[in-house]
Amino acid sequence: MTKREAEGVATFRVGVELLLAAVRLAEAAGLARRVDRFVGRVSLRPEGDALAIGASDGLEAAAEVLVPLGGSAAFEVVTVATERLASTLAAFVSIGAGVVGVVVDRRGGSVAFAADGFEASLSAMPIRDGDPRLVEPVASVSEPVGGLVVPVGLDLLAALRFARHAVWDGAERASLRGYLVEPVRGSASLRVVATDGNRLAASAPIRGVSTGPVRLPSRTIGLAEIALGTDAATVEVGPGVAVLRSRGGRASVGTEGLEDAFADAALILEDLDNVRATSGLRGAALATVARLALAHGSDRPATLRVAPEDVSIATVDTLGARSRSWVEAEVRSSTVAEVGISPRFVLDAASAFDPDEVVEVVVRGRFDAVHLVGERGGICLVAPQRLD
Repeated sequence: MTKREAEGVATFRVGVELLLAAVRLAEAAGLARRVDRFVGRVSLRPEGDALAIGASDGLEAAAEVLVPLGGSAAFEVVTVATERLASTLAAFVSIGAGVVGVVVDRRGGSVAFAADGFEASLSAMPIRDGDPRLVEPVASVSEPVGGLVVPVGLDLLAALRFARHAVWDGAERASLRGYLVEPVRGSASLRVVATDGNRLAASAPIRGVSTGPVRLPSRTIGLAEIALGTDAATVEVGPGVAVLRSRGGRASVGTEGLEDAFADAALILEDLDNVRATSGLRGAALATVARLALAHGSDRPATLRVAPEDVSIATVDTLGARSRSWVEAEVRSSTVAEVGISPRFVLDAASAFDPDEVVEVVVRGRFDAVHLVGERGGICLVAPQRLD
């Protein structure tokens, strides 16, 4: 240990754009859920040959992004105001600096940056024993948490994104504020399911094997985007916590309060008997029809009509004016069927599919959910609406 390290001073160099990206990503995990002295701050701490940038909401979610140093640094964890750090790094980026020198002075309470003749210094707050630990939710899961390990990577992230529109985001019904990761019957694969009672989405099968369902809270999608990036990753589900790990970082989020809310999801998804009409069209076309209907009808219940020649949505606005948005079907129905729906729910579901993906619109009856079935395996359900 050098004299400066013994005095609580550490010096190292790091890529400025990568550091700025890490700060912005970690910040997203720290959306404050309570008022304490660490609101709006990110932590810096060394971990081997990397600098860990961390943030937490103080309750259930946290993330750390690891930035390579090309060496090592020795100092105890400090926190810095997020916006000031981000604006300082952005200034160095604007002058074309590729690498910045960093001096962490824990005793003096500062973190200084220097590159190309420019210098900047920010106040730093050390984390002492007894403080609410900003990084504890992540640091405490550096070792395996036990329980189930799901070996999935980017396909899990894509599946979470597909189902995101169907996650309940209200204050009540906590059991619906999350995702179900379940085995696909008769297949060595998994799928992600989400529902808010009016919408239900199930992703295409993804890699991974599970002996039973795993429940992940809605914050998982944001933390996966933060910590995983493009790396292959794993999800560990232990008592009360889900941990996402990759080479680029890790994130943890609490799983308490997610009850068995999806028990009948598989039965609902697979119940496609007694179909009255089905047509196929591109996801982008269906989204456009729903968007036009929403503009005309102000989100009032509308009539979805599947016919041999087209798929249409007819609306009536608050003044009684009628309109009809339609698109020619690529896969034509042999019959005609109608059902009351919410254009907004249809738009949300249609937007989950790739724009060029052919989506089947399946109508079973006036009082049954509309199934949207993508050619790549994703399924969305939209609950029927009463037409007054």
